[in-house]
Amino acid sequence: MKPEIILWIQGKSVEDDNILSYNGKRIDKNSSEYMFLYAKTESKKGCKQIIKKDNLIVYKGIGFYLIYSNYKEVDVVGRRIGFMSYIKERDLKNVLSCLKEESQLYGYNCSENDVVEVQNYKPFPLKEVGVGVIVVLGILYLLLK
Repeated sequence: MKPEIILWIQGKSVEDDNILSYNGKRIDKNSSEYMFLYAKTESKKGCKQIIKKDNLIVYKGIGFYLIYSNYKEVDVVGRRIGFMSYIKERDLKNVLSCLKEESQLYGYNCSENDVVEVQNYKPFPLKEVGVGVIVVLGILYLLLK
């Protein structure tokens, strides 16, 4: 089953509307669900920032990711087009492919640097470090006893 995705894309000019997409369907800005969906892309409540590199910021929530960055494509004054996404999925690799697929529906492509950064992300091995610290403390305790 395809993950739930909400994607907000900056308009190419002040005259162009921003795009808000929900699971591949563009949401009209006058729709009652527009602000609700947009708010989900912005709310970092309960999230932890896991990647911050240049314009790329990735937050991990419980069962979802938020990704903020810029596409390769540029607006009318030459700035890279910004986007925000909410993707309800636990696996970051699936999140990335879902984001790329949804973006391409509107003619946008994630930057190579962002893709590499997300693909190379390795979570801090907290569990392994915690076990290591306990073992070292245990050995110290036995030695100093």
